[in-house]
Amino acid sequence: MSITFITKNIAIAFSTLILSNIAQATVYSNTAAQDSSGNFILVPGLGSDGGSSSATTSFGQHFVATGETLQNFNFYASEGNRGNISFAIAAWDGQKAIGPALYTSSNILYNAGSQALGASGLNLSLTAGKQYIAYLSTAGIASPAGNIWMKSSSTNGGLNDGFASINSNGANPLSLSQSWTNSNTNLNYTATFTTPVPEPETYALLGLGLIAIMTRQRKNFKSIR
Repeated sequence: MSITFITKNIAIAFSTLILSNIAQATVYSNTAAQDSSGNFILVPGLGSDGGSSSATTSFGQHFVATGETLQNFNFYASEGNRGNISFAIAAWDGQKAIGPALYTSSNILYNAGSQALGASGLNLSLTAGKQYIAYLSTAGIASPAGNIWMKSSSTNGGLNDGFASINSNGANPLSLSQSWTNSNTNLNYTATFTTPVPEPETYALLGLGLIAIMTRQRKNFKSIR
């Protein structure tokens, strides 16, 4: 067996190992199952009427994590009043979101039309089987968006659970002990998860191991000759 053959096969094995560990993306979405009735209305924040005690300030989709790394999560607005809104992810205890937030975006400007509202590049590791909630909020936000029609769906998109909302009267919903209002409806969403990728140190150790194998094979080859 030639040293070239051995080296080639080790290189192939190493390449295969690297490729097998490239993050595999899994997309969960219920946008294809949008309700035939179109949209349901949510009225976050002050809106055009200056605010009211019945205004919804936070709303989202609670879900069961798959144990992968959450990269992107987006909801879909259809129409509403232009203004600011934020996106956040927190743990969910079955009745309410609990703090601290695992992720909170800076203000997102909603432009009063069809628009994705959420975040990308999260790289957020979630515990398999645990409940979380991804939600939009205008609580405590200056110049908030309002009277937003959000696209809805008759299915949960594969992440189980569903829609919930709360009126926190401007307070951070994570600071409250009251339960959110749950519904059988689901928000339209798209969430992308990836499987964990080994740390660079892992590849370095693998590389050193393969170099050692190549060196030993070369010595064995010389002794045979």
